[in-house]
Amino acid sequence: MKKLKSKGVQIHRWFWAAASFLVMIIPNALLPSLSDKINILLYALCAVFAVNFMIEQKAHVDDLDNRYPMGKKTK
Repeated sequence: MKKLKSKGVQIHRWFWAAASFLVMIIPNALLPSLSDKINILLYALCAVFAVNFMIEQKAHVDDLDNRYPMGKKTK
């Protein structure tokens, strides 16, 4: 991801969210009799895309917190 960002390529965080689900849905809908090895690979890709989404979402929320601070909490 850092290599892509250094080259100016930014992938929207919602792409990762959609990819994490679609990587499982599309192959299994088109080819319902996939082997277990392929399904394990697809689950691994799903996990990687989901983690990427969570990382990008956290960065987005942190950016919003920096831009629009809520102020210090008092006791």
